[in-house]
Amino acid sequence: MPVNIEKSRKDMAAVFTRVKNKLAPVLADSSQIHHVGSTAVPSLDGKNILDILISAKDSEHMNELRGKLVEIGYFPSLNPSSRQGYIFLASRQEETGEGDIHIHLAVANTETHDNFLIIRDYLRSHNDEADQYSKIKYQYAKQANYDRSAYKKLKAAYVDELLQRARKWKNGG
Repeated sequence: MPVNIEKSRKDMAAVFTRVKNKLAPVLADSSQIHHVGSTAVPSLDGKNILDILISAKDSEHMNELRGKLVEIGYFPSLNPSSRQGYIFLASRQEETGEGDIHIHLAVANTETHDNFLIIRDYLRSHNDEADQYSKIKYQYAKQANYDRSAYKKLKAAYVDELLQRARKWKNGG
């Protein structure tokens, strides 16, 4: 499936709230459910896939949450991450696109977990960075000839730089 960058949808906060309200009783614990990714930043263009971060207490809890999410129809990644304390699930088994849901399970207070929140908060408070990131997404999609894996590789280096600026901002520097 080709990468397709779209204008940001104004309804994504409401979509997140609806999904969160469905997930909370299924998880049946005090897990925090966060709206992250491009759709969590009002002006940021992207693939319009809803990204959700669920905070787990530890690896055992994360695996319990994974089981509950699989029971209600989410699919674990066919290419599991090598990152410790992280599990990815999606609303479709095949390649996902606009309107789909990606769930990121991560152990709270780990670098993987916190990076989602740091970058979201940074982009929400730096409109110029969000605008620049939108432009770069269109540029990289075109440069990658709309090939998803080539696009992800191009974008990864930029996201790393963005994360460095976000961490510096978070730490008051």
